[in-house]
Amino acid sequence: MENYGRYRAIRALKHDRYVAQDPLVGRKVILELLPLGPESFAWARARAQVRSPLVEKLLDLGVGEDRSFLISEFVEGRSLQEVGFDRKYRQPLLEALQAIHEAGIQHGALHSRNVIITPEGVLRLVGLRWTGQDDRAATADLLAQLA
Repeated sequence: MENYGRYRAIRALKHDRYVAQDPLVGRKVILELLPLGPESFAWARARAQVRSPLVEKLLDLGVGEDRSFLISEFVEGRSLQEVGFDRKYRQPLLEALQAIHEAGIQHGALHSRNVIITPEGVLRLVGLRWTGQDDRAATADLLAQLA
């Protein structure tokens, strides 16, 4: 696997995303490759404005020779798909999505696999994509399953 700045990709995920290691602080992170350009930088700036403990934190933005990359928090836990759809997760999901939408962006890959329940039982929304699907249909589908 390759290095991006100080981050070393250790496991490929989907869609130019990797689990990576930050050797400086000794933790796992999520590394997402983006094309160089004003659109991806504008999305990264908007993504940095998301202020919610229910949404994975953006930690860093880096620029390579031909790509830029985002570094996000690695959230431990099990997906909503694995844990099961429980009504108690409906309100936290709505709050997480509201925080994203207030920053002027959409999740872009909303699915039960990107809703993580931490070992403490806290819902965390992960896997935000700079390009992707409109959230409306996916939100309606998830909320119907949590009814």
